[in-house]
Amino acid sequence: MSNSIHTGLSRQLQARDVIKRHLASTLKAIHLYGSAIDGGLKPYSDIDLLVTVDARLDEATRRSLMLDFLNISAPPCESSILRPLEVTVVACNEVVPWRYPARRELQFGEWLP
Repeated sequence: MSNSIHTGLSRQLQARDVIKRHLASTLKAIHLYGSAIDGGLKPYSDIDLLVTVDARLDEATRRSLMLDFLNISAPPCESSILRPLEVTVVACNEVVPWRYPARRELQFGEWLP
């Protein structure tokens, strides 16, 4: 696995900044996963992020995050600059110990209606 960031992902680093701005006090981790990591990234693949926080999100934070993600994400094949984002936010105490189904605090994706 390489430590370098694929040039097509560099703009999506804005997602990290959005997440840090809105969740700084509760943020535990941001994980990049999926095709961006396993070598299968295609020109219009989405960028998958799993975010872990210490506390549940309030509605205002959830709404602000969604609006900011809409500014840095684009549906597949609609932008030569932006990639689609898929962001899942979970509260640590909702997934440790593991319970099925896992409760999500936020799910953002260009595939959502």
